[in-house]
Amino acid sequence: MQFTTPSEEQRLAVEVFRAFAQREIHPVAGKHRHRVMSWAAAHEVQQMVAEFGLPGAAIPKALGGLGLSCGTQGLLFEQFAQAGGEALPGVQDSIVVARLLLAAAPAIRDRYLPDVIAGRKIGALAALEAAPGASSQSRAQARLEDGHWLVTANEIRVSNGINSDFVICPVRTSAGQSALVLVERDAHRYEVRLDHAAGPADTGTAEIFTASARVPPDHVLAQGDEAQRLLAAARTQQWIHAGLGSVGLMQLALEESIAHARAREEFGRPMAAHRLVAARIAEMATRVESARLMCHRCLAMVDAGMDCETEAGMARWYASEAAASLHRQARQLRGVDAPEWDAPHDHRESFKRAGADRAVEIQKLVAARALTGISALS
Repeated sequence: MQFTTPSEEQRLAVEVFRAFAQREIHPVAGKHRHRVMSWAAAHEVQQMVAEFGLPGAAIPKALGGLGLSCGTQGLLFEQFAQAGGEALPGVQDSIVVARLLLAAAPAIRDRYLPDVIAGRKIGALAALEAAPGASSQSRAQARLEDGHWLVTANEIRVSNGINSDFVICPVRTSAGQSALVLVERDAHRYEVRLDHAAGPADTGTAEIFTASARVPPDHVLAQGDEAQRLLAAARTQQWIHAGLGSVGLMQLALEESIAHARAREEFGRPMAAHRLVAARIAEMATRVESARLMCHRCLAMVDAGMDCETEAGMARWYASEAAASLHRQARQLRGVDAPEWDAPHDHRESFKRAGADRAVEIQKLVAARALTGISALS
């Protein structure tokens, strides 16, 4: 595995994209703070980032992408995280969906992938692993009937599902196999409703319902062992980009804290000249760099074709907890603990999403199982 620092070309691309994101994307996302983005706004943001090729940055050029490395795509995504606000989950899922579509039948891939890369359609991901204690009724089921798959879904959690045009959903077939099925909202008629139990309502996480979606056989992306392999790869991508989203928010808070410490004076000196404040800034920067390096190491492993599911889970939960801790430190540094505190870029709800993920504790147990060979999940 080769893990190098960003090149001059990568740094230039990041700077250009960062300026674009702050100038064009942040105002649109900012209009939907603390509420679900509208369908039109979500698609507008998707098409904005598509101008820089973000959802398809790591997709081969022959299939309409930019053919960049996953590492370069991660650098761009971190910048989007600082400006995207409530649009963050949608773009994150689009990156993973685009990679999953590479495994689809050519007709399906050619039908959906160009629209995802161009931002014309938003693909969503159903929960890629069942939550502990989930009942069998809460999982999607599929059975083959008259040459089509009949998909039944009941309360299947879908990130960014409220604005989705289609969803890629893990199902259990009547033969007991796992499968990945693409279900289109208009053609196959699934219903969505906000899942308030998933966290803040502004995330757009939804539950989907369909009694008997009649799905053509070519909409099944994979079955059996191949489906499990794709699920693992998709989970890995999700976790890495979730970690990078936390890193982007931490970097934003760090920069604002440094600016505040430089500009604000206490006892006749800038705050940054006081030892406790200086130490706090250094601790915050160390957390940001640690989380960033963990995420980019995972991306380097993906580029090298290595399995990094355990490492990606570690990166995600560490970045999530580091983001919550850094947010508290940033608030303390400003000397304001009241909930009315409002920075120029207010991402309080985004930080809550980063630090209050219920999957974090499960990921720790999954990582421990990989390290010890003994499961503590049951």
